[in-house]
Amino acid sequence: AAHYGGALVNRSLYTRLLGKENIRAACYVLPQAAGMQQAVTDSIISSLKALGIILAYIVLFMWLTDMLHMCGALSIIDSQEIRAMAKGMLEMTVGCEAVSECAGASDILKCVMCSALVSWGGLSVAGQSMSMLSGTGVSLGYILVTKLTHALFSAGVAFTVGLVVL
Repeated sequence: AAHYGGALVNRSLYTRLLGKENIRAACYVLPQAAGMQQAVTDSIISSLKALGIILAYIVLFMWLTDMLHMCGALSIIDSQEIRAMAKGMLEMTVGCEAVSECAGASDILKCVMCSALVSWGGLSVAGQSMSMLSGTGVSLGYILVTKLTHALFSAGVAFTVGLVVL
């Protein structure tokens, strides 16, 4: 609920800031294929390529996060919660796992932190997005800003829902 609620608030913000005429859905035109068999084959190859890119980004950023952890680079951060968020800024699933291990954090705080991380997605998701959107004119800066505001809105929704439920 927090992720989708944050997405709706984020969409409303950017629609107002940029105007409806500048918010367009991505439109992909399939190349003319020599028939149905070729179109299906091309789709399968394209899907496997996209899946490989996405998985490569996930593995790369998980590895980077593990290296930072094992080398002690994250040990300079005293707070377990901030350390978990730092991991999540790189790769969301690693960060959410680290949040779940924060013994001193309340359930509401864990929910807020994980909601923010899921909506942020990590630099891993930003890289995946840039790969999939290459050639569309969408900039890395735009992706990072919209993901950051989405994370903040989702955290706000999670906090609000947490207060209402408890």
